Amino acid sequence: MVVAVNLINGSSNVRDSFVNKTEVLDKVKELVLLPDNKFMTLRQVADYYESDLEVVRKTLQRHRGELESDGMIKLKGKSLTEYKQTLPYSVSELRKVPSTQLLPRRAILRMGMLLKNSKVAIKVRTYLLEAERMVTKNQKKLTFQGSWTEEIDNYIIDVVSSNESKGIRLNDSMQQIADNIHASVYQIKNYWYVGGQGKEPLRTRVKHDIQETTTHRVKKCTYDLFTVAQDEEEITEKLLLEQINLNKQLFSEVQSLKETNHQMMSYMKCLHSAVMNNIAKEERALQEHEQLKLMVRELHNIADLKNQEETEQLLKKNKRLVKKLKIAEKEYEELKVDMNELIRRAGVSVLLGETSRNDFRMDQNGNLEWFKK
Repeated sequence: MVVAVNLINGSSNVRDSFVNKTEVLDKVKELVLLPDNKFMTLRQVADYYESDLEVVRKTLQRHRGELESDGMIKLKGKSLTEYKQTLPYSVSELRKVPSTQLLPRRAILRMGMLLKNSKVAIKVRTYLLEAERMVTKNQKKLTFQGSWTEEIDNYIIDVVSSNESKGIRLNDSMQQIADNIHASVYQIKNYWYVGGQGKEPLRTRVKHDIQETTTHRVKKCTYDLFTVAQDEEEITEKLLLEQINLNKQLFSEVQSLKETNHQMMSYMKCLHSAVMNNIAKEERALQEHEQLKLMVRELHNIADLKNQEETEQLLKKNKRLVKKLKIAEKEYEELKVDMNELIRRAGVSVLLGETSRNDFRMDQNGNLEWFKK
């Protein structure tokens, strides 16, 4: 428990002794990196540790120096654009951000040692401490005491191979090995690249082991091919017979497809002819429709013209009738005046006793006047 507390609140040296054990991350939970298989964004780190993004940001601000020593980088502007162009496919989280923090495995593991209330981070710290306690006696004996033993050689090769398959850099593997066998990183690198105690460089021996393994596999493959060659003729004959039968079936299927294709072509021709006939009928129907529209328009114009002429004639006739009516009214008024005058004269004559001697007569215009006999 004291070590767990030291991981969170202790100095960076305590965390540095665990930071190379990045394989713990994959044991605790699946680690989903960016397409380059090297980095995570802050949001991805927050998702991995099931923690709030703001908590992760504050932790980064408090321990920025440690995380940058683990390889954390900040990208913005041109550098961010160039990084996105190196990715095999576009990442939605990086499309519209002006800048971003990218954390490699070591920084991701250190973040797990710093987050207090994350359940996943607690599991990571537990795994780290368990891995430290579960060092076997053989591993404890692998303490560098100034001489390179075969056990140490095999241990270095196993760690480098295992970490390489996980994408861990060689320098990180060297640091991890140095911490575990209590040697300096310089000693490990010198033994790896140069050798020592009359031994060739360790990386050269790794290449020889790979070559021997490859040669053994080639020999085994050659032997297997030799044993199989005895039955090759029989297998070849069977394969040829099967191929001939298969070709016959394919030929029969091709013939059937040809007949089907011929029938389909005949059907398509009939269908094409029917379609063309329908198109011709539609064109004729459109022409007839246009002609009917023209006829209706002409009839409408004729009807309008005829109605206009009849209207004009009726107006003229009405004018004549109105004129005659006015003349008749005028004649009626004149007749009325004459009648009044006649009545007046007739009354005077009666009063004067001249009725027996006078009489009426009509002039050529139809007016009545007194006439004396």
